Amino acid sequence: MKVSSRRNRVFAVLGLLLAGALAGVAGSFLEEATGQFWLRYLPMVVVVVVAVIAMFRAGLIPPKK
Repeated sequence: MKVSSRRNRVFAVLGLLLAGALAGVAGSFLEEATGQFWLRYLPMVVVVVVAVIAMFRAGLIPPKK
């Protein structure tokens, strides 16, 4: 597997932070539109799942032996 450079890791972290912030904004809009408080966390769940999958594929989380 290709080793990530520092620049790629910095961009990955910045992208994750931006995605988290946008998911928070989207969640607050969903909560206000529907009145259901649990919908606030739905976009963040999607961001976390995609981030974990990306980290597995990049080799940052090693598979269990």
